[in-house]
Amino acid sequence: LNWRTSIPYLPFVLSGIFLGFLFRKFFFHKVIISAGIPAPIHWMTEVVVWTKYIFTLAIPTGLSVWHYIPMIDSPLNGRFLLSFLFISAVAISALWMLQRQDPLWKAGFFFVSWFFVSLLPTSIIALTAPYQENRGYIAVFGIAGIVAVLLEKGLTWSRFSLFFKRTVS
Repeated sequence: LNWRTSIPYLPFVLSGIFLGFLFRKFFFHKVIISAGIPAPIHWMTEVVVWTKYIFTLAIPTGLSVWHYIPMIDSPLNGRFLLSFLFISAVAISALWMLQRQDPLWKAGFFFVSWFFVSLLPTSIIALTAPYQENRGYIAVFGIAGIVAVLLEKGLTWSRFSLFFKRTVS
């Protein structure tokens, strides 16, 4: 990863962050917008919600308009710990993909980033209903992209692929 290539973009990122905070201060009269939920509880709950979006894509059962997600009030909560480990593994694997030279792994990094960035607007602002399926439809395209990358890599590495290449050639 060459950080020098990112430096020209830094002023744009910082001005976007500054304008976002300025916008919040001007229109909402405060920088942090919340639904009365303390920040640690909100972020611990969001980790569980991110995991729920991934599992809803993988196993689409119990689909409903309203999903009850209890607020996570302790970092020792088992649901939070499992979700945190899972999301950490996804983030670490994304960084691993970024370090690879293969363009397919770079695409995998893009898809993982897509998942997190597309959920960022609804994660930053504490909402009264932390999980709604309609917020995750665009985000799950990132997870679907990762599955496609892993399937392509799996087919490339598999014996079936080698057998298929020999028989077709």
